This record gives sequence, C-alpha cells and structure tokens, in this order.
Amino acid sequence: MGLILCFLALPLVFDKVSTERGKLTVDGDIILGALFPIHTVGKNERECGEFSGLVGYQYMEAMLYTLDKINRQKDFLPGIKLGSIIYDTCRSNIITADKTKEFIKMTLVPSRVNGSEFAGVIGTFVSETSVIVANFLRVFQIPQISYGSVANELSNKNLYNYFLRTVPPDSFFAAALTTFLLKMRWTFVSLLYSSGTWAETGAERLRKVLESNKICLGNNIKIPPFPDDDEFDKIMKTLIGDDEEQPRVVVLYTVQRDSRKLLKAKKRHPRGSRIFFVGSLGWSNRGDITNGLEDIADGTITFGHREGMIPEFQSYFRSLRPSNYSRDYKKWFGEYWQQTYKCKLKNLTIPTEYTNECKDEPNTGYKELAPVQVVINAVQAMANGLNALHQQKCLGKPGLCDEMRPIDRTLLLQFLRNVTYVDAAFHFPVSFNAQQEVDGNYTIYNFRWNGQSSYEYDQVGSWVSKLDSNGNIVGNLLLDESKIRWPNGNLSQPLSTCRPKCARNQIITLREGKCCHRCDTCGTNDIVVNNTCKTCAETHVPDVNMSVCKKLPLHFVNINTPFAVVIVFFSSVGLLFDAIVLGIFLKKTNHKLIKASGREMCYFMLVGIAFIFTVPMISLSKPSNVQCYVERFIMGVSFTVCYAPLLMKMFRIHRIFKHANQLHRLSSSSLIGKRSLLLITTGLIAIQGLFCALVFSTDPPELMEKYYQKRKELVLECDFKKSTFAIYFVYNAVLIVWCTFYAFRTRHFPKNFNEALYIGITMYLTCVVWVVFFATFLNTNYSAHRVYWSSSMSLVIGWITLVGLFFPKIYHVYTKTEFHAENMLTWGETSFPRQESSANGVNVCQHCFKTMEQAKSKRNGSLTEMNVFEESVKQTS
Repeated sequence: MGLILCFLALPLVFDKVSTERGKLTVDGDIILGALFPIHTVGKNERECGEFSGLVGYQYMEAMLYTLDKINRQKDFLPGIKLGSIIYDTCRSNIITADKTKEFIKMTLVPSRVNGSEFAGVIGTFVSETSVIVANFLRVFQIPQISYGSVANELSNKNLYNYFLRTVPPDSFFAAALTTFLLKMRWTFVSLLYSSGTWAETGAERLRKVLESNKICLGNNIKIPPFPDDDEFDKIMKTLIGDDEEQPRVVVLYTVQRDSRKLLKAKKRHPRGSRIFFVGSLGWSNRGDITNGLEDIADGTITFGHREGMIPEFQSYFRSLRPSNYSRDYKKWFGEYWQQTYKCKLKNLTIPTEYTNECKDEPNTGYKELAPVQVVINAVQAMANGLNALHQQKCLGKPGLCDEMRPIDRTLLLQFLRNVTYVDAAFHFPVSFNAQQEVDGNYTIYNFRWNGQSSYEYDQVGSWVSKLDSNGNIVGNLLLDESKIRWPNGNLSQPLSTCRPKCARNQIITLREGKCCHRCDTCGTNDIVVNNTCKTCAETHVPDVNMSVCKKLPLHFVNINTPFAVVIVFFSSVGLLFDAIVLGIFLKKTNHKLIKASGREMCYFMLVGIAFIFTVPMISLSKPSNVQCYVERFIMGVSFTVCYAPLLMKMFRIHRIFKHANQLHRLSSSSLIGKRSLLLITTGLIAIQGLFCALVFSTDPPELMEKYYQKRKELVLECDFKKSTFAIYFVYNAVLIVWCTFYAFRTRHFPKNFNEALYIGITMYLTCVVWVVFFATFLNTNYSAHRVYWSSSMSLVIGWITLVGLFFPKIYHVYTKTEFHAENMLTWGETSFPRQESSANGVNVCQHCFKTMEQAKSKRNGSLTEMNVFEESVKQTS
C-alpha cells in the first residue's frame, strides 16, 4: 500500500521521454507496453552498450509484425487497433525500472473518450529485469507476458500473480538437461553461471535436480557481475585444474556476454581443449557468441527454445530497407543496417567505424538466430485475452465500447490464464498451464563444421514435456547421437563420469569430501584384489587381467640374436684361419723362417688364439652350471696361453738385441734356451691355472636368476664379482703390458723380416682394446651387455693377434725365396753353438756389423740402440 501511495504522490505529468532516446510508438486504441534489449548494458547500469541486432532488435520487429497482422484482421478485435510503446531496456535493471514507471504512469491517467487504453506489458527478455517489472506491475494489477524470462523464481504466483510467459521456466530446462547428461553418461560435471536472477536461480534449481539424479558437481562457480579477462582466465584455470580428476564437461548457465568471453579464455589457455561446454538457453543457436571463435566452440552442445520457421516474418524482415522503413523511430533500424552491412547511413548520427556509404539493398543477409515465435506468441496471447474481454464487455460491437473503459486488467488476467493461441511456428494450439506458463519444449543443437565451407548449429535432438496432474514434469528426449560431431571432428564423445569404469590396473576410491569416485592407478607391479592394490614379488609381474602374480619369463643371452650370430660367425672364421695357419706351420715345420720364429712358442700361441675364438661361442650359449665353470676357466686361461709364450719370445729377442756384444756369455745362459723358455712358459700358464683352481674352491661359479629393476627383467646368468674378474684378468694384463714393453724396446730389431715390429704393432692395438674393454666392462651392470662386450673383445683380440703375429710370417714363407742364416734367429738348445770358434764369432759379428750399417743408413743414424749395438760389434771385431 505504501508503494501505491508513493506512485500516487508522483505528478501526473512526468518529464517527457524523448523519442530520440529509446522509444518507438505505434498509435492504437489499446496500447501494449513492450520492453526489448535493443542494446546491451554499458559500463554501468545507467548506460547502454553495443547494439544487439540479432536478438533484441529482431524480437522487437517480430512484435511490430504481429501487431500489423492482428490489425489487418476484420473478425478479431473488430474496430480496435492495437498500438504499442516500446522501450529499450539495455539489459539494465535501472533503465528497465525507469521505463516500467512510464507504463505505470499511463494507467494512473483517467480514462477519456476516444483516448487510448493501456492493457499490459510484453517483456522482458532477461529474468532479472522481469522480476523488477513484475514487482512493480503486480501492485498496479497490470498483466505482463514475458517472451524470454525463464527464472524459476517467477513461477511463485503468490508474488508474481500477474506474470505470464511464453517460455518454459528453468525447472523444465533442469529436467531436460539432466536427462541429456544421463543419456550421455556424464555423471560428473562442473557448473558455471552468471550473476543475476535468471542464472543464479536457474543454477540453484539445476543443482537440486542434478543431486537428486546422482550427478556430481566438480566445480560450482559464479561469475562476478562485471568480470574482466583476468577473472575469466582464473575461472578457466580452475575448471581445467592441475590433474586429470576435474570433470571434462562444463555446463554453462551464462548470458551471451559471459559465454563469448569464456570461449576466448578457453582459447588462451594451453589446455583449454580438455574441457567441453554444454550451453544453456542463454547460448542457444546465437552466432554472435561464436563469431571468430568457431574453432574453439566446435563440437559444443547447446539448448534453445523449440524453434520453427516463420516464412511470413522472414519475408517481412528481409523486405525492410532504409527507403521504406515507416516507423516513427528509425534510429534502431539504422543501427541495425549499419551493423549488418558494415556501412554508414547518411542521415544517421550514430557513430560507426565504417566510412563507406550504405546502399538501399534488400536484406538478403538476414538469418534467423533466435526463436522469434516466443515474441509473436506473447503478443498473440495478449491479443486473444483482449479479444475475449471485448466479446464479453462489448458483445461483439465493433470498436472500444464504454464498458471496456477503463480496461479491467484483473479481468483481463483471468482471460489470459485461460487463453488458447496458435503457435506461430508449429501451428498447434497452446495454453498456459496452472503456473501461467507453457510447458518445456527445447531444441538441442550441435555447433559443428558443415563439411563444406562454414560452421553452423545443427539440430541433433529435442525434448518435449508437460506437467502431470501432480505437478511433476514428464518429458521425452529424442536424440540422434550419430549426428553429433564432438570437438575437432571426433566421433567418440568426451568422458566425464562420477564413477568411471576403471582399467584393470585401477581401483575405485571415493573423492575426499565429494560424492564422486575416481580411479586410482596401482603400481606397475601391482595386482588388483578386492578393489585394493597388492604388490607382486620382485621377480613376479601381474598377468593380463591384473589379478594374479606370475613369475617373469627368464631372459638369457641367446646365440640366435643378430649380434650374437655376427660374433659367432667371425669367431668361427677365426678358428678356421687359426687352423689353417697351424696346418701351414706343421707342414712347413722345417722351414727356415718358421724355425727362426720359434715353432714351439707359435704352437702355444695358436692354441691360445683358438681358445680366445671359442670364448664367444661359450659365452653366448644358454647359461648352465657347466657353462659357468667352462666360461670362467677359458676366459682366464685362453689369454695366458697366448701371451705367456709371446712374452718368452719377446724376452729372448730383447736379450739378444740388447747384449749382442756378449754372445759368448749369452750362449752359456740357459734362460734363453728352448727348453728353458718352454719350461718358463708352462710355469706361467700353470700360475693362471692355479689362480682358477683357487677361485673355484673359494668362490665357485654359480648359476643364478637376477632381477633388473630398471629393465623389469629376470635374467638367467652366471654370477659376476668384480674381485673375481680382477684375479682372472689382472694377471693377463701384466703379461700384456710386459710383452708391450719388450715389443717397444725391440721395435727396430730387423731379424725375421722385422718380426719385432709386427709384434709391437699387435701389442699396441691389443693394449688399446684392453683399456676400452676394461673401462666399459666394469661400468656395465647388465649381464647381457657384459657378455657381448667380453665376446666382442675376445673376437677382436683373437683377430688382432692372429693377423699381427702370423699373417706376415705366412706371407714371407710363400713370397720369399732366400733366407740367409744371418737374417734369422736361432732357436736351438742355446742361442749359438758352443763349439763356434772365436774366428767364427768374429765373422758372425762382422756380418752383424754390416747389417747394422745397413739399418743405420736406412734410419739416418737416429737409433741410439743401434749405435750401441754397432759399437759393441766393432769392439768384438
């Protein structure tokens, strides 16, 4: 009552609203007020923003088109012309309230003969502004029919008893959306909603319905009233999260502005493609949300009011041009024309960025983006109520009779509640239900690439519902899933489930503080037993079903691998050549060069080389207890058999080379005699054999199964200890170093066709191979790699020794025809015969002197040891 007195206290003559500031008037006997969002809200609630040509302006023209159509009917509201006063709300609460006061003032003016009567209000579009308007109008008993407000709050007829609407409330949409989510098996989603009555009450209603259907919310975020880009970036970061436990599906209960900015934020985020949007009625099939962001919005599912084609309205709207637009307020149409055709009209003062002059062309670019039938239905419902009132009050008499003055808006409300009108798009009868609203009918869209040249909203389903006798919503979902194209053209839908179907290596656990479950992945060596992770023993792994631990398959060095085949092949070739060389030595055992080379030592070395070539064959075979013993023994002894006689041979050459001036004293020494050298060689080999026996007794080789954690392998191998390895190979390393030392000292000794030089080169290469082998072998933990390294080393050493020591001999045996005794070393019982006279010794030394002279001339006198040798020979002579 206080509010009524407040308005009655207002002066009856208000400041006249200029037709230049957001008002379009159509004269008539009965005036319908109308509120449309021709512009968006500006920087604040008192300013208008950008022109909204694709929604607000189109809705306004739909009302004007409907009024013209009704006024042309002779048998409907006979003799009465419907007029309208239309205001721009700019989606602002303050502006909407101001314009609503203008309508109320018209009802306070006393009725007069031949004057216009105010009947009711068409609007508004946004629920938040409709609540404000409804609060005002119900006090003054003015009926209101909204064409877009869906807030469930407005269904409370104790507060909003004069409010009707031609769109279903959010309760229907919540039921439709929930049914769709369950159909897609999305039981874990996030909810993001805008500030304002429509979004907040709709989100609240949706939360209750989701909860009752056991659909869990991962995030429940409200967007601030005037958010900036940073705020949207924070929201996007929260929605995506830092882990994979956030829901992938995000339901948007957002206004047009927020929906577009969310797409931009999704584009900016590097992981934005992870989430999938389901748009509500605020998105519908509007192109102004997706323009320029089509690739980001690709695959989005949106809901819109059930939409149908209205060819008559489309023809009317396309025919509008600057030259034929006849309304009293042309500014809005000018803004629409400039925005649509990106040009500038001559007589329009609205600033625009375009400089090219507009042409008076047909509106061929029009495309319906919103279901304008909701506006047409609202106007038609109001007209049908007025027609029923006219028939009762005027008894069919044409014109506005005195009985209708002033219009009884309370009685009009009664007629509106029972009115039946024909839907503008689908042409079936529609009536308001008990809540003074229509039942929910929605279209489901899929924004997608049309496969040719552009993106478009493709209808993939629908939802039709009604209230049953108990007030419960009963609906039917029709969905063609085969037509849906998910983001990036994928045919498989995103997964967003509250209780997912976990993989075999996962268990289901309840999220802390939430109703949802999640899949926790067990360890790589775990099995799942009664929804718990159980770790297998170290040498076991889960089976295919992740239910039983089974022992790992045994891996071992296999001679059938390509690398092993190559090694064994060259080892076999090496054995073959070694046998050929041995055969040549046996066949030509009395050849001067072979005798001078020390046949017995060569036989030892050829046997050692054969053992070296057999090492890869033994090492690359399947491990066994016997193989472990044989492999360890032959690896140690084979090199000793090769290098012990070579050391004795180099020892004798070095002594002859160094003490050539003391031949008679050397001839009496038994250390360089054949028997002595054979005895020492046997002793050196026996020492290695003793080492092997000692190690076998204290640390016998053991066949074992070893598990390698990093490789996840169980390997059958012979045990390996670095200390044991050192005992075997350090001794051989000493022999090799000693041989190399003598080879270096005797590198210029010319006997046996520079045999000492070949031996030196062989030993240098051998040392290099051994250093590389030791460094790599001792740093290799994997047994197979150790086997390959040792086999490769044995192969290379065998070939280096065979080629370096024996191929030159074989070459000279078959290519040289003269073998002077003075060019050969003598391998008798002693170095030289004891019966040789001094004269013979002088002759020999004279020959040695001659030989040294030749060597000196070849080396330009640069060899110090040769000079010593030469001086010794001269003294003897």
